[in-house]
Amino acid sequence: MMRPLQSFPSALWFLFFIATAVCCQTTSYAQIKFSTICPEKTIGENDYLQIEFRVENASNVENISPPSFSHFDVVGGPNQQSGMSSINGKIDQYISVSFYLKPRTTGNFTIASARARIHGKDYFTNPLTIKVTNASNPAASGTGGNNSLSPFSGFGLNLPTEPTIHQYDDYILKKGENVNEKVHKNLFVRLDLNKTNCFVGEPIVASYKLYTRLRSESMVTEAPSFNGFSVSDLDVNSNAVQTEKFNGREYNVYTLRKVQLYPLQPGTITLDPVVTDNDITFLRSEYAGNQKGDMFFDMLQDFANSNSPDNAVIKQHVTLKSKATMVTVYPLPDSVKPVDFKGAVGNFTISSSLDRKSITTDDMGNLRINITGEGNIQLVNALKIEWPANIEGYDTKVSDDVDKFSVPMKGNKTFIYPFTVSSPGTYTIPEVSFSYFDPVEKSYKTLHTQPVEINVKKGKGYTEGTYVKNAKEKDRGQETAF
Repeated sequence: MMRPLQSFPSALWFLFFIATAVCCQTTSYAQIKFSTICPEKTIGENDYLQIEFRVENASNVENISPPSFSHFDVVGGPNQQSGMSSINGKIDQYISVSFYLKPRTTGNFTIASARARIHGKDYFTNPLTIKVTNASNPAASGTGGNNSLSPFSGFGLNLPTEPTIHQYDDYILKKGENVNEKVHKNLFVRLDLNKTNCFVGEPIVASYKLYTRLRSESMVTEAPSFNGFSVSDLDVNSNAVQTEKFNGREYNVYTLRKVQLYPLQPGTITLDPVVTDNDITFLRSEYAGNQKGDMFFDMLQDFANSNSPDNAVIKQHVTLKSKATMVTVYPLPDSVKPVDFKGAVGNFTISSSLDRKSITTDDMGNLRINITGEGNIQLVNALKIEWPANIEGYDTKVSDDVDKFSVPMKGNKTFIYPFTVSSPGTYTIPEVSFSYFDPVEKSYKTLHTQPVEINVKKGKGYTEGTYVKNAKEKDRGQETAF
């Protein structure tokens, strides 16, 4: 069983970010920035706080250590994200870790600095003060009590608005009938997994669902954390209803959250439950029994619209909790692991090309390596290039086009390797290897690009560096003449 987030040792955080830092290759021309992003600084006691620790423009993020969240409970996270943007040719990239927090009480609380180890140097965010009040903050909680910042966006459910024919008996509470038994038979939450065992880096789809045959107002009060996984939310509408059979009975089913989880380490990991608070309303059998014909249907419509008289209904509050579920994560085999294997799991292809096959010694060339496929493609790192003599390589740039809503993720990742050549001639850039683990065939595979050839002619000597040097020498000569 995974331990609570606050008790994780720093070494485990280090391993987590070694696995995720491969997403953040950038150009060295941008300034490194480490910051805390928190949309709301004042929230209500029953609201949720979203906080994100983001590193921008860094090519080697060794680890990010979040602070201790005293006075808050972690209800979601850590959720890792990475991305990039290009504005006027300038490429900015980031990697971040976000959490959803629920305050334990009211007051003014300070969230301490987070620490990031970048290029062998420690960076720190500024401390953040959060004010927790008795009143709900509309900007933090959204409309209708739905917390738009919560990992369960729109999780306040009012269901169902109209009963279907087979549900009439479920809405009516007869004399002598046990209320608790009737609730638990007709309303529950459960975790649905597409599988309970996988390899490190192989995704599992987890769906938290609410099953109901009753009219209720339901609210998620405790969201699961996914320690030990890289998390990607799948697109669902929590207010959309589907009909599903369970144990031979039909239910209205609402998906509270659906994610694909990429395990970062082997072992037996417990997926936390989801907890919901539910207010259920039953119609008394005595009231229902006095209605006939069209009046009966009018009564049901009134009930669905909460227009029934107070003496006709019975209200019941119940807290529901899904079962914690164990997932077995198998380690990748060590005995036959290729030397160049860096954690890619899935099914991929690789290709290479040059922007130009002929340049001069004044120019900068670009070698492109494109990796396409499905799997944990976001964690694929830049590959090692064995540059021939007289060729100097520079910081790698990366772009990706990944469909995060497919399972597993699919798309492509392109690495651009700028380089210069100091002497004219014909050069061969050797093949580049890339190894990954195929979880279907349970074996490693190694791919190779084709060697590429480039023809280099002698330039005029005005590379950027040479031009600057010559300009400085010219200025000094003019100063001497004066």
